[in-house]
Amino acid sequence: MGIDKSCLLPYRGPLIKFTGHSLLLEGMITLPLTIGEYPRQTTVKMQFLIMNLKSAHNVILGRTALHLLWAIPSTYHQMVKFLTPNGVGVPRSNQREARSYYLLSTKGKGVQDALPIEKAYLQMEKATER
Repeated sequence: MGIDKSCLLPYRGPLIKFTGHSLLLEGMITLPLTIGEYPRQTTVKMQFLIMNLKSAHNVILGRTALHLLWAIPSTYHQMVKFLTPNGVGVPRSNQREARSYYLLSTKGKGVQDALPIEKAYLQMEKATER
C-alpha cells in the first residue's frame, strides 16, 4: 500500500485462532475505509491490525467494522447491505471470483484442511432435516 512502517502504532499481543496458531502483529494503523459506489457509499475511520501473512484477502472486516458501517452481511446471498446518506448500499460479490479466492487460500493445504463446497451444502441439508 505504500505506507511506511514508521506510521504503524505498536500493538502488543498476538492474534490467536486466525490460522490455527498465534500470529505476531506488526502494528496497528487508522485509515479511512470507503465502501460502496457513488452515490450510495459511506466512509468511516477504522483501526486495522497489520500482519505479514500471505492470504487471499487484503482485509478482513469483523464485527466492529460491520457495526461502524451499520452493515448487514448475508453469506447466503453473498452481499452486504449498509446505510448511506443516499439510501441503502449493496455491493455484491462475484461467485466466480469468490471461488478463485477460496481455492487460492486453500492452495498447498491438505485435503483434510479444505472443505469442498459440495460437502458444505450436504452438511447444511442434514442440519435442516432435524
